[in-house]
Amino acid sequence: MSKFAPQQERLLFLAKVARREIKHLQSTDNRLFAQPLTLVLVAQLDSDEDLAERVEAFISRFGRLQDTLGDKLLPNLLGFVGERTATAVDNLDRAERLGWIKSSDGWNPESSEIKWCSNISKLRKCLLTRSIWGIRA
Repeated sequence: MSKFAPQQERLLFLAKVARREIKHLQSTDNRLFAQPLTLVLVAQLDSDEDLAERVEAFISRFGRLQDTLGDKLLPNLLGFVGERTATAVDNLDRAERLGWIKSSDGWNPESSEIKWCSNISKLRKCLLTRSIWGIRA
């Protein structure tokens, strides 16, 4: 028998999953961006299997972490503290108002401040922008 209520158990589980996903994403980030990602390297994605696999791992792990945090952990946490849950954007706005995150803008793919890789066709541009401007995850 657990000493925690089911809702608490779910939050603990999701926090553990998020920590593991962050660890894996940081590892991939360190390997992918150990050297500047140049136009030359991006042009080699089709022929450099190791680089392509690192890029794919980064995209997958980033998306998985974003899903875990935004679609699972945040709604469960809001419900746990008695807040109403709604759409992902509304949940992020509520988290910002509660002081849990600095700004919900960075999570929004339409944000002018942070441009996320929203689909594979934009990957090269996103990776180049990230490398050129020295943006780190």
